[in-house]
Amino acid sequence: MDTKEQIKRSLSIVDVASLYVRLKPSGKNFKALCPFHSEKTPSFSVMPERNTFHCFGCHKSGDIFTMVQEMESLSFPEAMDFLIERFNLPVERRKGEGGSQRPAMDALLAANNKALHHFRANLLDEGEGETARRYLAERGITEATIETFKLGYAVNNWDSLLQHLKREKVNLAKAETLGLLGKSKDGRLYDRFRGRIVFPILSESGQVIAFGGRTLFDDPAKYLNSPESPLFHKSRHLYGFHQAREHIRETGRAILVEGYFDVIALHQFGIKNAVAALGTALSGDQVHLLNRFTDDILLFYDGDDAGIHAALRGVECILTHNVSPRVMDCGKGGDPDDFVRAHGPRGVEELVTLAEDGFRFLLNRSMEGMDPRRPEHKRNALEQVMRVVETITDPIVQEEYRRRTADAFQVDVRHLSDRRHATATAKAAESREPLLVSPSEREFLQSLLACPKILQEVRSLLRDELVGILASRNLLRRLMQRYNDSTHCFEALDGIWKELSDPEAALLQELQLSTKEPETDYAAHCSRIQGCFLSFQERLNKERIREINSRIRVAEREENPKEVLRLMQQKSQYLRQKYNVSKEEPLDQKGARESVR
Repeated sequence: MDTKEQIKRSLSIVDVASLYVRLKPSGKNFKALCPFHSEKTPSFSVMPERNTFHCFGCHKSGDIFTMVQEMESLSFPEAMDFLIERFNLPVERRKGEGGSQRPAMDALLAANNKALHHFRANLLDEGEGETARRYLAERGITEATIETFKLGYAVNNWDSLLQHLKREKVNLAKAETLGLLGKSKDGRLYDRFRGRIVFPILSESGQVIAFGGRTLFDDPAKYLNSPESPLFHKSRHLYGFHQAREHIRETGRAILVEGYFDVIALHQFGIKNAVAALGTALSGDQVHLLNRFTDDILLFYDGDDAGIHAALRGVECILTHNVSPRVMDCGKGGDPDDFVRAHGPRGVEELVTLAEDGFRFLLNRSMEGMDPRRPEHKRNALEQVMRVVETITDPIVQEEYRRRTADAFQVDVRHLSDRRHATATAKAAESREPLLVSPSEREFLQSLLACPKILQEVRSLLRDELVGILASRNLLRRLMQRYNDSTHCFEALDGIWKELSDPEAALLQELQLSTKEPETDYAAHCSRIQGCFLSFQERLNKERIREINSRIRVAEREENPKEVLRLMQQKSQYLRQKYNVSKEEPLDQKGARESVR
């Protein structure tokens, strides 16, 4: 009997499929969310009697070997090796049954492995690695944790890795494709990772597919990640997932955090079901990856404004995939790394117990700052919630969230159902009309597309109230979600089109076509954007004053002099207000200084 038959007789498709999905009985068979494509309702069927699987969504089918080959990106001989090792099968391989059938991918993986070996050796080097080891020790990272996550160090010079790869006879063009090396304008290769703690990013099966790096020196880009490559698509992977996968399966829940060190600290303290997105907003593919193993996803993000905003976007993304997340609160200004060191695993477990329902979190955040006496406030907050509710495909779940929304906002649930039909009609009409944006909006968007880095300077100024007055608000929010702080670029723009209305998509296409080559005059961009902000703030103040005038008239009719006086004082404040982008220095001067750095 050959090796293939020995393995097939030893294993069931249920054994193998359970490595990748949560199977639920369905008559004689089992069903699950498909591991090969993103979906919200299970269409993946596992049939023990035939020892095969089939997906009725993407139409992939096969046996235990097909599944391993697809999930682990392995050749057939490698899939046999994987199953023998994973299930400890008493099977001997015959001669001639080995060998890889995918040399191109193997070459890329080999280059990453050579790089990892170099980074690991640097960290252990008595001289070169001292600064990095001291930094990790100061952060409380133990040697065992360093080994678990295979942490390394990229020395602070321009060709350390380059020379190592040359000695190892690695194809340098492939190393450049992987983002290990960069190329200067004059064609010279150099190390992209310099003076950084290096975090290997592993595939689900443990292969090194990319790297992240945290600077130890005065580099304005605190974190740097590998670019997209044939091995690595950041929206499809999660940092720490290889280490956390079995723990997520065992505990029945996953804890989603923001940073590398958050994952590492939680694992070190025994909370080994923690993972992190890779420098960008949470994606549908990442939610699907977690949902294959659990439907209990907790968001444990930083307690600052940026962390709360990211948690809100994460909740919205998870809800649209028919999963109900929960949100853990580490306190104002706190982060998971500091929290677990201060309170230990028991403190984290208490936060899990007290975690807020994700939809309640969305409702509460949407209603923050809402004046219930002002219908336009209620309308805007309600719009924010209903945009999410209407993307949920499960009719029972959607109806429950619609009811909860009506209760929270004290409106008749029938109005929300009527609104659904009115929205569909409005969208159909809207799709036939162009999106009318002001000259300042157009100039602002053009500058962002030409020089995305400018967003890191102005993102804190883009408050919801300010963005809400723009005709292009949805387009701007979608771009902000796709901004990568490490690469200073908008990423995964291919997926943005389905999130835009026809007029918004037409505007973006027009702007992309009209935007020239990316400009290097950072100060000029800052100056233009500052002018745009002045225009936006003027519009916002006019809108505020218009609302106040309306409320003053109401207060006068109700003969309420105290309210009239209060509103007049508020109006006077807005009339005196002048918008300043930065209290420290004009934005264009700050940008000029940064560009020289």
